Amino acid sequence: MMQSNNVHNFDIVITGCGPASQVLASALENALPEKKVAWIRDQSDLKEKKVDSRKLALSYSSLSILKKLKLISDKKIGYYIKKINVSDEGHFGKVFLHASKIGVPYLGTVLSFHELLQSLKKEKCCIYKDTVCEINQNEEEIKISLTNNQKIITKLIINTDRTTLPLSTMQKFKFNTKIFKQFAITADIIFESNNGNEAFERFTEEGPFALLPFSDNAMNMVWCLDEREKKVYSSLNDGELISLIQNKFGWKLGKICSVNNIAFYDLKRETIKNFFSHRILNIGSFANKMHPVAGQGFNLTIRDIYTVIKTLAQNEDPGSWSSLNSINKNRKIDQQNIIWFTEGLIHLFSNKELSFFRSLGLSTFNHFNFLQQSLKKFIIKDEY
Repeated sequence: MMQSNNVHNFDIVITGCGPASQVLASALENALPEKKVAWIRDQSDLKEKKVDSRKLALSYSSLSILKKLKLISDKKIGYYIKKINVSDEGHFGKVFLHASKIGVPYLGTVLSFHELLQSLKKEKCCIYKDTVCEINQNEEEIKISLTNNQKIITKLIINTDRTTLPLSTMQKFKFNTKIFKQFAITADIIFESNNGNEAFERFTEEGPFALLPFSDNAMNMVWCLDEREKKVYSSLNDGELISLIQNKFGWKLGKICSVNNIAFYDLKRETIKNFFSHRILNIGSFANKMHPVAGQGFNLTIRDIYTVIKTLAQNEDPGSWSSLNSINKNRKIDQQNIIWFTEGLIHLFSNKELSFFRSLGLSTFNHFNFLQQSLKKFIIKDEY
């Protein structure tokens, strides 16, 4: 195809501003170096105004994927989780998950988005810091118009969030939505005692309460509460919030010294019905918004990216119906499994009538090694 000064040809175009876009760009560079890749980032992302301090928990299998894609080395990344303490508030049952009992060196790692992105090698793809104003799809290609009047022709668009595509294109995709009538408080908490690489998940009547270690004395909190309490909690000062967190968690790690990076957000599940439309594929936060109870959101994105890389490596035309349909089938199965798992946990631990059987089941789990070994298939997915 001919290329003028303002018309550019690429095999694959990535749209989006978040971490998923950068992980995908780096993965494509490593795995498919023969493909010409462009990345369209919104104008608002022109300057990195501040370091992204948001935390994420990467599972053992996600780290394995990142290593297979040569996005990270064997060098330690983040702060490893070696134990998980799961409890049901007000009841006797507890589960203690140990990496050593399952046969792995760690269960996962916690790090900031900034730390993950810093570990990636800088992509060679062509970056457009602009906004898409129009998309025209035809049988062989897609024509993209940017606000600066540049035109891009590509075989495939891979979209990762809702900041870059025009509304007319986003409306082609339908979603399954569930409102949880909860909100979450996230914060970084400094304790006076060492956490020993232990994470905590406590199920309460109001919702799950989780603490994930990201340094010896620091924990990232995700606390889910009834939406009717949001106004009350959002009006608390730091001292009042610390007091409530201390009362909720207790003194296992000593006194809470400080709380930082406090944020509030409403909880809903919003999952895409079809991952693709003609030569447009959606992954990441555009396709999957999950309840944070099991910390699976970004892990699902990592698996999205791995499926994309494996499938495109086997197809000459990256935007062909057969390749995109294959990705769609794979991701829908994984998506549905995570929905079943996360929402099953929510239902199980919010049902007061099952409290005795929950406690009995949790206690039994600790005494049978084969039950902990059965977690291997969930923590270490064979296909990865």
